[in-house]
Amino acid sequence: MPNFEDKAEFIKRHRREMAPIIDDTDERGTFVSIQEAEDIRNLHVDPARIEKILERFETKVYAWENTSPTQDAKSVLIEASETLAFRNVVPILDRLTHDPRCRAICFITDSIAGREFEKKGDRSFVRISHDHSKPLLAELPANFDVALAMVEQPNSQNALLLYGAKSIFGAKKLFLLVTGWQGVGGTNLFREDAKRRTSTMESIDGVFCNDELAKIILKKDMPNFPDSRVYAIGTLTLGTLEVERGEEYKKEGRRKLGIRDSAFALLYAGQNQSVCSEAYGSRKDIEEETLRRTFDVVMEMARSRPKEYFALLLRPHPSDAEQKRIYDIARLVSLADVPKNLEIRLALAVSMQEAVYAADIISSISSNEVFLAHYRGKKGVFLGFAGDGLGADLLRKIYGSEELVAEIKDSRILEIVNSSEELLGLLSREHQRIPQKPAPIDKEDIIKKTLDSMFADS
Repeated sequence: MPNFEDKAEFIKRHRREMAPIIDDTDERGTFVSIQEAEDIRNLHVDPARIEKILERFETKVYAWENTSPTQDAKSVLIEASETLAFRNVVPILDRLTHDPRCRAICFITDSIAGREFEKKGDRSFVRISHDHSKPLLAELPANFDVALAMVEQPNSQNALLLYGAKSIFGAKKLFLLVTGWQGVGGTNLFREDAKRRTSTMESIDGVFCNDELAKIILKKDMPNFPDSRVYAIGTLTLGTLEVERGEEYKKEGRRKLGIRDSAFALLYAGQNQSVCSEAYGSRKDIEEETLRRTFDVVMEMARSRPKEYFALLLRPHPSDAEQKRIYDIARLVSLADVPKNLEIRLALAVSMQEAVYAADIISSISSNEVFLAHYRGKKGVFLGFAGDGLGADLLRKIYGSEELVAEIKDSRILEIVNSSEELLGLLSREHQRIPQKPAPIDKEDIIKKTLDSMFADS
């Protein structure tokens, strides 16, 4: 069994993955003490709190069984670790529990998804107890019919399915669900320098993605994968946008944030600065520098129109351990003389729906929210500022080439700005534009098509 020092070292090594799921004050104090300790051997913290932190982070397995399945019903293995994966998985799990074609479900989860599933408290799922003296894999059921893995960040549970769904768990089919428009880049297992690992990966029988643009982007990571097995049918990312409640969310979001109805609002959706740096070689302060430039542009816009009102909404990425420092509004404001017709708000006290619908423009270095803006009837803007290690470089690395970045821009579902001047020009144009109505999205149809493909006979 690992000793106290080993457990503390594990927490320190996985601090970025653990930081977003620790919300207890005492546990956070312990977590900070571990990060600041120069020598773990001299650490003085309550061992029980260390155990609690590890318990929050550990892999959890939940099982569900159909009491009256059809004769040819199938068992399903699904995983989720991150927030976006969880949003897509929950409606699928809910539907599976009412689908006679489903005999049983095994749901493997950890991190943010594990915490949120635990909060959901779905009693139809039973948590499988784990004897910590044995490997978790030894206690999992086997002989599944279908497995569904998600595109997620490194160190998530998707690797378990991508490398073991068939060979270890006996699954007959393996599907990958790509929730956004960044190919499988988040998974980090299909990268050019990971070909040896890719060669030992299980064969994937089908990939689900949002639309034809997402399919084009996906092909850069899976160039030899058959087009006929890429299903551009939408994912539950689209089904969770609640466009029919857009005006309601806008009104409520602005009320909570104290923004005038008449204000022209830009939402800055943050990225995890350290992930950008470590995974893509971006400059270490890419988020800070991009935010500063965006802030300067919005101030210039407000100063040029003193009789109108503007708002800058800041929404940090939930897994960014540096968010409190980067998005310190008091520090940001201290750097400049902010005009009185500009309101700056940290949009954390509202839901994501309220934050995005409260805004007129959705901007980010690389967030999927920029693509989703189109489906919400908003304008999405990638902040692809030119300069060593900034947004332009990051987008090229995420999408693999300047040609693909140009193709994304040509799709006209979003904008990519390469300078402060381009951003100012875009904001000036959009300020005069009549808002577009979003097209309705059929969430039920997306789920049906996904499950029909998963349950289809070979």
